[in-house]
Amino acid sequence: MVKGFFLNIIKGVLTLILLTSALASSPLYQDTIGVKDQFKKDLSYLVNDLKSKTGIEIKVALYEKVPKEYKDIKDLEESIIKNTNNNTAVLLLINDIKYINIISKNKNIFKLFNKEQVLSPAASFVQALYIALFYTDSFDQFKNVITNFGGTILPILSQKTKTKDQEISKIEAAVYNGVADIIEQIAKNMGVKLDVEISNTNKTIIHIIKLIFYASII
Repeated sequence: MVKGFFLNIIKGVLTLILLTSALASSPLYQDTIGVKDQFKKDLSYLVNDLKSKTGIEIKVALYEKVPKEYKDIKDLEESIIKNTNNNTAVLLLINDIKYINIISKNKNIFKLFNKEQVLSPAASFVQALYIALFYTDSFDQFKNVITNFGGTILPILSQKTKTKDQEISKIEAAVYNGVADIIEQIAKNMGVKLDVEISNTNKTIIHIIKLIFYASII
């Protein structure tokens, strides 16, 4: 009887370990850019917290360029979607062409956050109006740009860097910023309180981007 009791405890511990390992999966679907371990760790806290509360997982696919085995970006995206489940959304970044997209086989996930806003090239209304006036070709484009400002990825990626380390740090900041934005919106829309407090760093970065833009206009 005592032996059976201890066997049950061991089984319970092993099950807990397996469940924890499955839950705390890596947030990186792929990385050919070479982001730092600390970035992976910080991102994991956010992603696994959301997953444990909602079952929804945010993955990140980082490529320096489109791999040769894929015909084009669409082919790469289809492959990623095929290899992820219905509860996963993937933030895809291709660095050499500054391509950003959020993809998922489950379109209902996009009802939980504003994809257009997250991917907007404008961090503020003034910046959105500037882009809309000078870089749109139709009224629909104009309306979309000025309606969905508040981008948390592209305004950071658009900043110039001088070294490879600076470029990687910029990518890390942009991706973390975007994932944090997505996770905050999903948690809020599902009425979930996250254990991980998302830092104000991302908001500070966006404020800096705004100041740089305003200064350049002046």
